[in-house]
Amino acid sequence: RAVQFALAFFLMFALFGCDGGREQVTKGDSEQTVQVAADAVAMVGRETITLTTLQQYLEHRSPAAIDKGMEAALRQRLDELITTEALVQEALRLELDQEPELRRSYRQMLTRKLLFEQVEEPVRKRKIDEPKLQAFYDAHIHEFVRPEQIRLADIFIAVPAGAGAEERFKIRETAEAVLTKALESGRKRFGFAKQVRAHSDTHPLFPKGDTGFFDQQGKPLGLDSSFVEQTFGLTDLNRVHEKLIETTAGFHLVMPLARRPEMRRELGDVSASLERRIRKQERDRLRREYIFGLKTAAKIQVVDERVRELSEELEHIRQQKQTRREKALQTVKQEGGVPPTFPRR
Repeated sequence: RAVQFALAFFLMFALFGCDGGREQVTKGDSEQTVQVAADAVAMVGRETITLTTLQQYLEHRSPAAIDKGMEAALRQRLDELITTEALVQEALRLELDQEPELRRSYRQMLTRKLLFEQVEEPVRKRKIDEPKLQAFYDAHIHEFVRPEQIRLADIFIAVPAGAGAEERFKIRETAEAVLTKALESGRKRFGFAKQVRAHSDTHPLFPKGDTGFFDQQGKPLGLDSSFVEQTFGLTDLNRVHEKLIETTAGFHLVMPLARRPEMRRELGDVSASLERRIRKQERDRLRREYIFGLKTAAKIQVVDERVRELSEELEHIRQQKQTRREKALQTVKQEGGVPPTFPRR
């Protein structure tokens, strides 16, 4: 940057010399002396391209090819700024900046800039001290320190509380029949999922037939110790276990899905990622609070009647489209053709 700044100074003196900031500007066939800003490097109409503007431009664009000299290279970059300014002025004259699409884009840029300066940048600059990192680490310790774990798919055949031996025997027979079907499905994972949907009762701790990962103590769900004892040692992943797992609550048909080894990651190992997570949480919180404050201070009025009218109109249009789709599909089916596809909007 220091080099670019020096080059920019060189260009200023090359363009304007050392005459105290005055420049001979030719207009038509006559010449007149006009006063320009002390740091000006060019004028485009009434607009000034300053030394600072050129310096900032050079920070994002390397100097052009300098085969013909540094001054020529810098003048090429200056000409790019002049060209842009001339185009902008003409666009403004034609009031292109008033077009709805451009105004939407501009408003979006404004909101992003506002949130960046008022929320994101302050959070980024804020130091996260060691006690805060430690507290966050301790609150999420299960993510960094855990014992060996296993995860199962499970078909649960429940036995009602207070059921007698005869009733329990009949339920066992049902469970064995389901196990036979599951084994006949080729011991495939997706085939077992179908059996879960078809035959499993709802287990109170894992209602969707997936235990999630649990350790040798049945944590974090607090699984039945008998169930854990009979299943934790299973290693044949994605294959139906050939034996029923019996507990006081009922019978289980299980398929091991995954195992993961013991893990221990100290605070120093994860501090960088924790800082990112803390900053994200703070950023999200401050963003909500900042927007809530702005909306609370603003005079906001919603015309509910017009919102309802628009909603009804859009719903009517949606129903009409759905009716047309259904009629088209019905027609194609009757004629034995290929159903058409409808783009989603």
